[in-house]
Order: sequence, then C-alpha cells, then structure tokens
Amino acid sequence: MRIPGASAVALALAACTLGGQAGGGLQTTGGMMEADMRPRPRRAPTPDPLLGIALSDSQRVRVDSIRAMYWLQVEDMGGPEPATYDEFDNLVRREQVDVRLVLTPEPQTIYDRHLAENRKRAREPVDD
Repeated sequence: MRIPGASAVALALAACTLGGQAGGGLQTTGGMMEADMRPRPRRAPTPDPLLGIALSDSQRVRVDSIRAMYWLQVEDMGGPEPATYDEFDNLVRREQVDVRLVLTPEPQTIYDRHLAENRKRAREPVDD
C-alpha cells in the first residue's frame, strides 16, 4: 500500500486533532477517572517533511513500506483518542526516525530542518 504525501501517522493525527473541540474536566474511561481528557487544540496541518527531497526508487519503496507499517498500527489503535495521544506521538517519532534512516546525510539535514519547522508550526494554534 502506498501512502502518498504526508506521513500516514501524521495524517491520522491531523485528521483527528483538526476536528477537536474544547472539552474537559473529569471523564470516566473504563471505570477509571481520568483528569484533563480534553481533545488537543486545533493545529495547522504540516507539510510532508520529505517535500523537496529527491528519493531513489529503492528509497521510495522503503519509505512507502515504513509509512504503511505505521499506518497499520494507527488503524489497530482505532484512531487518536485523548487517552492514546502519547502513544500516537511515540508512533510519529518512531516513523520519523525510521524514515530518516533511509536517507543519505545531505537529505537527512533537510529532513531534520523540515521536522523542526513542522514542530514549530504544530505548536501554533489555527486561527478560526
């Protein structure tokens, strides 16, 4: 399966967080009280960190395979929920590390810069 464009995990996170609304307080999940289970604030979508990086055919196949593997893990989780945000963040970081390992040193520098820009952008709320 080929996941074009932005990383599959990032797309899943963006799809769920962009639709989030403010809520909060105490909620019960599985019989346990969970404090502060508010959905994350809306964030601006981030571009694919591989944008502008030329990949060889073998690199593209490896990246597609990595993204498909993480997409399956996202599907197994059933989508981001407030209780699983940390797990999703962990998946995103692991996917980014795995994709970075496919790149040669010069594209790794570009990829790292794109990730840093995306992290900065993700901290900025979307203006409605």
